Amino acid sequence: MIKSCRNVWEKFSVTSEVMTILMIIALVLFLQFWGVKAVYQHDTFRIEKELYDCVRWQVEDWNHKGSMACGGGMRGYYFQEGGREVVVIRGDSSYVFKLDAKDRIEDVYLRLACDLNVLKPMTLQILDSMVGENLNGRLGELFVIFQRIDSTGKMLEVFPRVEHLPEKVKLAGNIQLGFLSGESIDVYYLLPREYYKRYIPLVVWMLIAGGALAGLAITFVSAYRRQKEKRKYQVKWMGDDLHSLKTPVKELNGIMQWFELKCSEPEKGQQKAKRFYVRLNEILQGMDECMLVCSILHKTKLKLTDVNLKTLLEDLINQQKEANKGEKSPKIELDYQLSDHTVYSSVECLTLIVRNLLDNAVKYSKDEIRIWVRVYKAGNKMVIEVEDQGIGISDKDQKVIFNEYYRVEGTGENGSGRGLPYVIEIVEKMKGKIEVKSELGKGSCFKILIPVWKKKDEK
Repeated sequence: MIKSCRNVWEKFSVTSEVMTILMIIALVLFLQFWGVKAVYQHDTFRIEKELYDCVRWQVEDWNHKGSMACGGGMRGYYFQEGGREVVVIRGDSSYVFKLDAKDRIEDVYLRLACDLNVLKPMTLQILDSMVGENLNGRLGELFVIFQRIDSTGKMLEVFPRVEHLPEKVKLAGNIQLGFLSGESIDVYYLLPREYYKRYIPLVVWMLIAGGALAGLAITFVSAYRRQKEKRKYQVKWMGDDLHSLKTPVKELNGIMQWFELKCSEPEKGQQKAKRFYVRLNEILQGMDECMLVCSILHKTKLKLTDVNLKTLLEDLINQQKEANKGEKSPKIELDYQLSDHTVYSSVECLTLIVRNLLDNAVKYSKDEIRIWVRVYKAGNKMVIEVEDQGIGISDKDQKVIFNEYYRVEGTGENGSGRGLPYVIEIVEKMKGKIEVKSELGKGSCFKILIPVWKKKDEK
């Protein structure tokens, strides 16, 4: 059954990795597509603007020159109502047109020039020849079609003459030809096939860059998964080995009891046995703590229960005093400021955090050992402080003391450099954070900030 579950889990892990890789590839392809599309849209926008400006300038220039030479029936125009209306005079008749606030004044004058040019109106053939002479560069490659339509949308003229517009033709803009006629010209253009060849180098480079990016992302995901799996098995292996060591250590305990009874020098034997018991208990306590750390880090969710925090802290303080009896005499004071002694949290995590900080406070203190443990609330956080008057930590070391296997040099104390990294990892697992203030020769203060959870919360 266990083997079957393991096989299912391995298949699930492989499937999730494959899905992640496919998602990365899909994301890269999606970004490449939108990148090419954005460049293409920017190019077409510039083409449409340049083509529209060119056509509009030709229409305005032609009609303006014609209106200057025009005479007879068309007499002029003027504005009224503060520029919100324009009056066009044709013969003995006047025509009033309201202006939209969105209309540009340049477009208004273009339409007036078209109304005043009655002797030499522009045809689409004339417009095509004039625009063709002024198009150059990439605009010269375009196939341009002009359509003249009336105020009702009916097509009056098209040039060059085609039965219907091609499917891929695009509208560059619409130019109004006057207030009186209501006619306008639609400007269409078609990109030649050769135009799209210029995007081939861009697509190739984006594919290369995307492939490199996808490769890096896939490598990172694979390495992260392998590291995660490796860490999981390391934690499990460490916990299993420590558990297996408890039996021989307990057996040593029994042997020492027999040695104490059979020793030829009872007083000396009792002293040796007593010292052995102390060290043996330290080993057992360290093994229990390591197994607890492995258990916490291996779990995906924390086990939250009602914890009598004040009693827990008092027990840890007493254990610290008992563990150092005969070697050191730490004076540890508890300042508990929470109104309720019971909190909803993880008893294992709190035990490991406070015990480790107390161990360090005692270990790195000289002469008279004074330690203060404070508990209070700050906003929606529960704060646990452990302050000592020990040797302190330099500013340089404060930046790296939470790194794995880092140990401050010159302390004269043994250790693996894993205590504080475990503490910060457990604190982060509790969605909290840790702060440290220290000064060489004056001591250190570690502050743990943990969210105040309710029973409905799940971690």
